Formats: sequence, structure tokens, C-alpha cells
Amino acid sequence: MIRDPLFSFVVPAYNVERYISKKLGSLLSQTDKDFEIIVVDDGSTDNTYNVAKEILEKSGFSNYTILRKPNGGVTSARNMGIKHAKGKYIIFLDGDDYVSPELVEKVKEVVSKSDVDMVCWKFQLVSEDGNSIKRFIPFWGLKEGQIYSGLQVLEKILIERSFRVWTSSAAYSKRLIIKNNLFYNENHYVGEDQEFTYKYLINSHRICFIDNILSYYTQRKGSITKQPDTKQFDAFLAIIEAQRYISNRLAGDGKSEASKLILAFDEYAVISFLTALKVMIKNQKWPSYKDVLERISARYSMNLMEEALSRARRSEKIIKLGFFRRIGYEIFKFSPKLFVYFTWVITQIKKE
Repeated sequence: MIRDPLFSFVVPAYNVERYISKKLGSLLSQTDKDFEIIVVDDGSTDNTYNVAKEILEKSGFSNYTILRKPNGGVTSARNMGIKHAKGKYIIFLDGDDYVSPELVEKVKEVVSKSDVDMVCWKFQLVSEDGNSIKRFIPFWGLKEGQIYSGLQVLEKILIERSFRVWTSSAAYSKRLIIKNNLFYNENHYVGEDQEFTYKYLINSHRICFIDNILSYYTQRKGSITKQPDTKQFDAFLAIIEAQRYISNRLAGDGKSEASKLILAFDEYAVISFLTALKVMIKNQKWPSYKDVLERISARYSMNLMEEALSRARRSEKIIKLGFFRRIGYEIFKFSPKLFVYFTWVITQIKKE
């Protein structure tokens, strides 16, 4: 009997014919082959499916599946991949990102020594031409060789800001995902990865860290996170969803750490809201505050501005913020209208 692979790589792919060969090449060159590849073509209108099919058919690697579905977004593609995965652990990789050839080998070393819920590692931002992008990413919060609870890791991420987890820089237990129904929220265009990770962490008890760069995140021009679209505010809602979920999970837990974490979500949600607001107004001519509100309310039924302001005013400065971000935060608490104009002026100065 052929045993199931230890790892399942779930690769959502939409119109990435130019990039997917590098991604699949990085998987096919793994030093340890104890994995399967699941490519989910999310209704691509280019040649993504055929490119992936040809590469895998000619590779000599037989443990792969290529699925096709109508376009529904990266979340629905990941969820389909989860349902088809046979591995004990799932690793999500978007179509234009790639991994170190030693990833499977190094993660396998960890999970073979201890039954863990999650393994995470360092990642590197790279440009489309493969050059490293120098940007500060905190990783000092976790130490290699130690076991952490999900609550501890959430505190490192949200309160101390001493650690970062990216969707493709972790191996997730399929058993834990299925047991707790932790599928991606298909209603959110942005922020769905954070929501998934936070919900997953609060259900995790044994987490390990590998102190090596094993994943590479390709930052493309025109990526989702750079589009000036009101859908950016989905990230704000995703954080609120995660907060509610975690609050329910911690209900009755009198630990001060738990209470502090829930309060930190308020501040983190507002930061996400302000980031989306900056993206929306930075390319406008002199912004009308009324127009800003109308554009937001055109997509969302709730009054997001009032919700964000309410959360900002009850926050307790739990999260460690840089000086200028804290200034912007305090301006928003005083007057959202002033924040809009202040932000626009700053972005115009930076353009010059």
C-alpha cells in the first residue's frame, strides 16, 4: 500500500503563466520528495493550466493533481486544495512565489521529532526579477528548538510585533484545520490570510520555528494589496472576525494575557483600517471627506468609519507602534476628517 505524503503543497493559480514555472521548479527540486503538489487553476484566462500541466507531466514527479474551477478568488482555491489534500501538513503557495529546495527536508526534521500543530519559518521579499527587497521583517520573537502555544505566538505577532507569519511561511496540520472547520473566509477580498492564521493559532498548542529563510514572496506591480480599491477595507473586517472568534474561544479565561490580546485586536483593526484609507486616497486630487465616506459605504452596509473610530477611542496603546504611525493614529482618534486631509498632504509631499 502506498502511504500518503507527509506534506501537501496547495498552489492556487490565476493568470500566472509567466511565474508558475519558477514555483513548480522550486517544488520539483526539493531534496526530500515526501510531498504532493495540488495546483488549483482558479478560472485562469491565460495559459496557466497548460503550462502547469506540461511542466508536471515532463518532470517525472508523479504525485501531483491539477484541479480546475470557475474563478472564485484565492480563498476558494485554497479551500478546494485543503479538501483534496492527503498530506498530514498543508503548505499554501501562491502561483508566483517559490521555496528553498531544502524546505521539505528541514520541516520534516522538525515534525519527525515532535508532533506539532504548526511549523513556521523565515521568508524573504523579492522583486519580479528575483532580487531581494530590503525591508525589515521581525523574526526575533520565536527561538528555534522551542515549543510555543498559539496564544504566545499571537502575542508575539500582535502585541510585541516581534514576529511575522505569512501564508506561505508555515506548515499547517490538516487534522487541526478539519477538526475546527478552519477554512478560508471566501467573503473577504483582502485580509483573509490573517484571519485564517489567527484563528488557526488560537486552536494550536504546539508551534515550532525554523530559523532559516525557506520561502520567497514575490512582490508584483499591481498586486492586490497595492490596488486603490475600497475592497482593502475587507482586511479591517477580517481582523474583527478573528477577534470575535478568538474572544469566544477564550471566554471564561481570566488570564490577563488573554484580555490584553483581545484589546490589542481593536488597535490592530484600526491600523488596518487606516492603511486601507491611505491606499484609497493617496492618488486622489484634493480629497472630499464626503466622497471618501460615500465610496466606503457603497461597498459596506455598516458605517466602517464610525466602527473604526469607536475602536480607536477605546484602545489602550497596547501595540508597539512607530512614532509617525502613532501620530497618525492619534490624529484619527481626534478627527477622521483631519486624518484624511493630513494623510493626503503627506502622500503628496512624498511624491515630490
